[in-house]
Amino acid sequence: MSSILLQSRNIARSARLIRFQSSSAKAGHTHTIKTPIGVKAAIASLKPKTTRLSIEGPIECDLEGFQLLNSPIFNKGSAFTEEERSAFGLHGLLRPRSILLMSRLIARTLNSST
Repeated sequence: MSSILLQSRNIARSARLIRFQSSSAKAGHTHTIKTPIGVKAAIASLKPKTTRLSIEGPIECDLEGFQLLNSPIFNKGSAFTEEERSAFGLHGLLRPRSILLMSRLIARTLNSST
């Protein structure tokens, strides 16, 4: 059974390769970008796009812990306050917040380069 399955995978793989070669062999084919047309599209283009930085005030977030740290939209890295770390369950996942003295920072930098 496994040898039949392996052969069918090879056939499928070679079929994909042939399909890719035949489609890429077409010379002069250009890609087109389709843009929506009509009243709804015109109205949608006038609305400014909402980003995390364009919203004032707090943003509702259902994520917590490791999922929050893996979200590029909500992750603030070491900028989470102690209250946010407690509310989102981030203790132990981030380094503790501490202010380094300049002498400690210089020593740590020199130790990491050697």
